[in-house]
Amino acid sequence: MQHDVDFVNKLAAVRARFVSHLGEWLPKYLELQEIFDALERRGHLVEISPRSQAEPLPVDLVAPLRMQTHKIAGSALTFGFSDLSGLARELEERLEQAQNPVADLALRATLERFISAARAILQDDARVAAAGAATMRAAEPLENDWKAVEPAPTDLAALRETAPWTGSKATEPGAITLPDWSHHASGKRSIHVLVVDDDELVRDLLQSGFAAMGWRMTAAASGLDAILTLFQCSGAGTVTRPDLILMDVNMPEMDGFSALERIKLSPLWRDIPIILLTRRDEDASQIRGYLVGAEDYLTKPFDLTAVIRRVSDALANRVQTVLLGCSDLERGVRLSQRLRAEGVRVKLVHSSSDAWEALCDETPAVALIDAELRGEGGMALLARARQHPDLERIPLLIGTACDEADARIAAIEAGASDGIPISLPPAYLCARIRRLLHDAKPG
Repeated sequence: MQHDVDFVNKLAAVRARFVSHLGEWLPKYLELQEIFDALERRGHLVEISPRSQAEPLPVDLVAPLRMQTHKIAGSALTFGFSDLSGLARELEERLEQAQNPVADLALRATLERFISAARAILQDDARVAAAGAATMRAAEPLENDWKAVEPAPTDLAALRETAPWTGSKATEPGAITLPDWSHHASGKRSIHVLVVDDDELVRDLLQSGFAAMGWRMTAAASGLDAILTLFQCSGAGTVTRPDLILMDVNMPEMDGFSALERIKLSPLWRDIPIILLTRRDEDASQIRGYLVGAEDYLTKPFDLTAVIRRVSDALANRVQTVLLGCSDLERGVRLSQRLRAEGVRVKLVHSSSDAWEALCDETPAVALIDAELRGEGGMALLARARQHPDLERIPLLIGTACDEADARIAAIEAGASDGIPISLPPAYLCARIRRLLHDAKPG
């Protein structure tokens, strides 16, 4: 792509800032380690009186270090520091779970390994910088040397030969990964993405990647900033409406879940696809995001190629929406994840009222509704849909609670496209839905 060289330069700049921030924060981690060591030498592993001002309590450092460790875990893997990323994630969990940080030996051991890994990165970066400076000095022409100096490479092929880099993962200090996005560079109109994240490094990294795709990006540092940005888009200003929102969850002022709920309640913005980008990978967080209306869920640390692919898929498949009305939320999430991994847009609901609202608000290409869905149930919802002029012909599957033929026959006779036992493996349900999606495509 024509943006490749510029992207590599921007990515290198963001990586350099990450290493710089790591060096700025390392003394704080060392300070916490020194406090632990001092208390251990004194044999004082009990709570220090708040009145003592001689030395700070470890808890004074725990909260800001936990937040910073969260950011490091998300950025380190992107730049090829997989060991540091794993240690940062483990340290974040230790800091969050520790009841008494001073006496938590596992926390102290993790902290020590994290500091060691961070020091190694800083030392390697310093060596690379020193070697680069020496090379530049050696390459400088003498005062009376009028020989032509070779110009720096300006095309991607030459850059691949000279720049420190790798095609899959960074294994050497200073290595930079350039994702292969040729599958997504289709020459279509410029895509506008609103990125909502309080981590400046994450925003800059995504900005570089989207610019390489020829996309435009607007940045917001919190959920509240995102809402204000959308209000600007709705007015007569020059800010255009985003095609998609990439939203972090852990943010100040207003977190991603709260912002997501407010956006989906607005008729002006509810149709904008929203992908959650966060370090939370618990099932409960995913369920909450899906139920509120998230299109997809990406966990940090993330890969730029994966982000580009998921954004492209979410936009390309907006008309191919599948509505899932599931009484069992865990099963619904598993089915949603499988469909989303195949590039299908999914709307997950867990009540008949929400399912009816989703059907009327944005007619899906296919719907799968549990017969035992909370509220009036799937069969009553089916009857209402078949009497609605806009819904009478959509493919609508009824998930039956058993494999008895009578239940399936009753669903089909009531107007369902099919009756499917909900106990069947997700792979079978996805295959059936894909077949209906294919048949629903024009032509």
